[in-house]
Amino acid sequence: MGRKVFSCQKDPLESFPNTNAVTMMLSDFDEYKEELVKQRQNGQLTVGTFQNKSSAVNVFVEYLLKIKKQNKQGIIMK
Repeated sequence: MGRKVFSCQKDPLESFPNTNAVTMMLSDFDEYKEELVKQRQNGQLTVGTFQNKSSAVNVFVEYLLKIKKQNKQGIIMK
């Protein structure tokens, strides 16, 4: 699986007031899902475990995208 991009330093394009923040690209989630497929094909994951993990990733990414869209529309999430 590919290396995740984590940043606690202020980026000129985007800064976080909280150093506990992490930066992840959507491609990181795609890489993780590809890894799940490989593990399933190698017999390392059962069908149920594979489906649970894949569904969890999908739901989490959809949630993040929804929150990002709402924040752009002026809705503040806490």
